[in-house]
Amino acid sequence: MSIRNRVGYHRRESAWPRRFERRFEEISRNAEGQTGRTPSVPEVSVVIPAHNAEATLASALASVSAQTLEDYEILVCDDGSEDRTRLLAKEFLTERGVGDWTILELGGVGAAGARNRGIAKARGEFVAFLDDDDTWAPEKLALCVSKLREGPFDLVCHSEIWAYDNGKRVERRYSELFDRRQPPIVSLLRNNPFSTSAVVVRRDRLMDAGPFDESLPSAEDYDLWIRLVTLPGFKIGFIDVPLGIYAVREGGESSKIDRRLMALLAIGEKYRGALREASAWGWLEHHKYRGKAYFTSGIRYARQGRRAHGTLMALRGFAMWPFRQGWVSLAMKDWIRSRRGEAE
Repeated sequence: MSIRNRVGYHRRESAWPRRFERRFEEISRNAEGQTGRTPSVPEVSVVIPAHNAEATLASALASVSAQTLEDYEILVCDDGSEDRTRLLAKEFLTERGVGDWTILELGGVGAAGARNRGIAKARGEFVAFLDDDDTWAPEKLALCVSKLREGPFDLVCHSEIWAYDNGKRVERRYSELFDRRQPPIVSLLRNNPFSTSAVVVRRDRLMDAGPFDESLPSAEDYDLWIRLVTLPGFKIGFIDVPLGIYAVREGGESSKIDRRLMALLAIGEKYRGALREASAWGWLEHHKYRGKAYFTSGIRYARQGRRAHGTLMALRGFAMWPFRQGWVSLAMKDWIRSRRGEAE
């Protein structure tokens, strides 16, 4: 059975529309909840989607309340949690004396839908995203807002520490993934230089780009970054200082890999025309993009133990674009790791 049938994918124009018709005003009507808002307009709106996050949400909220920049509002977007997430959020925000907060009570709209409803209720000049299991350094908002005004930039992204379940920590500098020599869409389709919890963006530019695409099965943030950087005159800044900790959740079900692959392929098709307009070699860039999507998905399958399936998928990707030595290196490292595991 093909991967498209396994994840219930049917290619039709309405599934991934080229233009978003649902605006934030419409989304806002379906977002109700509790609030402790003040009359003043905050400088930054912090949008936190949460789902069954009672184990991690307090740490995320604590990292926001510890910010040296104090002019912010917190919007916790609780997406149908079945644990104490909503109660914990209210207790924390009231006990810590956070002056401007909202808790949205949503019903299973997904991470993209939760963020959209948070953006729709946001009032700040800037919007910052924080996942419920990530945390920020105390100076994160102050440095990002300063950088945004200094540019002036429309979006700023800082480095992060990736924290793995096994205790390993690695610094990721996202600026190294953005190639300013290329048109922005070419650079982003080669590498994603943004992490959701590391991005602060002007709210009016978010409104120009439209909401996260809730019809995508995965990678909705990646799709939004592409739309943002292709806006006329959009300016991007980076801070090469790790101002956040990103919790890496390794593993995952096969269905998640399927959904991400389908989303990546759909995103590639959505921007295929724009890519060809931006680059004389757009058709080749598209081929490379698809090859990378299949290859990396194959590696993920192999890491799960589905080596035969993963190898075939990786080979399919490699056949599409066999000119990346890094891919071969990655495959060899995984093969050696798997052989060591068998020996043990």
